[in-house]
Amino acid sequence: MSRGDERLEYATAWHARSKETEDVFDRFFSLWIALNIIFTIQWDKDTLHITDGRTAPKKVKSDWQIVRACFRANHNIVHGVLEQQQENVRWLVFRTSPDGKVIVDTKYLPYQSVNEAIRKHYAGEDVLPDKDLAEKMGLLFNEIRNNLFHGSKNYNSSDDREVLTHVNPILNDLLISFISK
Repeated sequence: MSRGDERLEYATAWHARSKETEDVFDRFFSLWIALNIIFTIQWDKDTLHITDGRTAPKKVKSDWQIVRACFRANHNIVHGVLEQQQENVRWLVFRTSPDGKVIVDTKYLPYQSVNEAIRKHYAGEDVLPDKDLAEKMGLLFNEIRNNLFHGSKNYNSSDDREVLTHVNPILNDLLISFISK
């Protein structure tokens, strides 16, 4: 069995695990692990270089850069899933607090601009090219992952459970699409 086949088997096992649980946190973790395994089949962190189009390519140093690169490189797949999951995507992008403010899942300023760009795209105020939209959605999902892994999302919070209720179907469909690629 080749290394890629072995990894695909691991990803499929994690995907199966995501379907076995009713817990949205556990489902998210299983889906995220499976997606990252798929990304390692496509990209090797030791040889992957990324560029923003303005600077020379730089060697990837972190997992979030792999997520970003994979979403961008697979923008056609991502775009198709976002179209299929438009109701969940729009809920995520346009959710507001009780006082009417758009909820952004980060205090990190660069990610706030990512969320704003996605919101403007779906509001029809701006059009993001498919590659840019895919990359920004990857960053948004990665930030939700960061909030979960680093304690900014609360297991007992109904709001945080609701976020995952809308994110998990998107990640599930992305995973199915990447596996079948």
